[in-house]
Amino acid sequence: MPQCNPYTGLDLTTAHSPSSLSADEITGMAKKISADITDLYQLMGDDLSEQLGISASYLAHIFGQVTSHSGI
Repeated sequence: MPQCNPYTGLDLTTAHSPSSLSADEITGMAKKISADITDLYQLMGDDLSEQLGISASYLAHIFGQVTSHSGI
C-alpha cells in the first residue's frame, strides 16, 4: 500500500528525483507550500511576523516571483 507524504502528497514508496517530477506536481507542491505558509502566519499571528520581519503577503509575493521566473 503506497504511503503518501502528508505535506507534498507524493508517494513515499516511489523514488522521486527533481527530474522525475512533472511540472504539475511541482506547481501543486509550490501552491501547497505557499498556502501552508499563509496559514501558518494566520495561526501564529503577529508574533511570527515580527520574529521573521516580513508579512505573509510579502512572502507570498516573493514566492510568486520565484515561481513565475522559474516557469512554474
